[in-house]
Amino acid sequence: MQNISVANSSFDINYSESYNLSIQLNLDGLCFSVYSPSTNTFMLLESIPLSGQDIHYARHEEIMLSHNILKAKFQKVFVMFNSAQFTLIPSSLYDADMADKMMRFSGNKGSQDDMIAVNNVYMDDIICQYYIPEFLYYFIKSQYDNVKILHHSIPLVESIVLKRDRNVRPDRMILYFHSSEVTIVIGKNNKIVMCNIFSCNEINDMLYFVLFAAEQHKLDPKSTSFEVCGDVTADDLRFMTLKKYISTIRLSDRPQYFNYDFGSVPNQHQFYNLYNLILCE
Repeated sequence: MQNISVANSSFDINYSESYNLSIQLNLDGLCFSVYSPSTNTFMLLESIPLSGQDIHYARHEEIMLSHNILKAKFQKVFVMFNSAQFTLIPSSLYDADMADKMMRFSGNKGSQDDMIAVNNVYMDDIICQYYIPEFLYYFIKSQYDNVKILHHSIPLVESIVLKRDRNVRPDRMILYFHSSEVTIVIGKNNKIVMCNIFSCNEINDMLYFVLFAAEQHKLDPKSTSFEVCGDVTADDLRFMTLKKYISTIRLSDRPQYFNYDFGSVPNQHQFYNLYNLILCE
């Protein structure tokens, strides 16, 4: 994770209750942005790397309790949690009383310290269930009044379903890299046809999953936008390998339907999901 701290000169923490806060929790750190709904503008971006991985999120809690901006009150707060243990369910088939059974049926198994969180996908009849550490969930709820905790697949799905990028081709494959995993989301005609997470410790495994998904869903290079975001760079072996097989694949731009007023930031694709949290009303 990059170490970044940029802000607009007009940003004033005293007016925080007129802004929205988005936070992304990664094992190796956290990043957050501040958005002004009145001007559709991101005013601040900060990324705080941690040494090593904090699987218990203790240091994340320390930062949220002590950071001047993260302690403030905001109009709305969105927190994104990365979890490989999740499943998407059609709303018509969803039964809250069967949550645990549905997770186990889909091959997911949380630890004894986990709970099942639930998100609705805006403008689509989909429910997302995922495991999150119970103490972390309730810590976030106690820290912020008007907060939504979201699985990392939700802003990816919303960015496809809402189709706000006018210049993007009709079909899209978005690859979101996080640690040793890749989340593959495919949209066709504004509908999600695939959303799944794969372990990709080996380059060949990653390549197989991506190419197989593209083949199975008959993605035409002429009408499909292939994009990469998250924990990856242009000189990363994963991206360079994909480029050999999918010549049109590219690193995602920051979403064009928002304004940004905090200066230039390298590797903006790493914050693609963070920006899109604002879509998840």
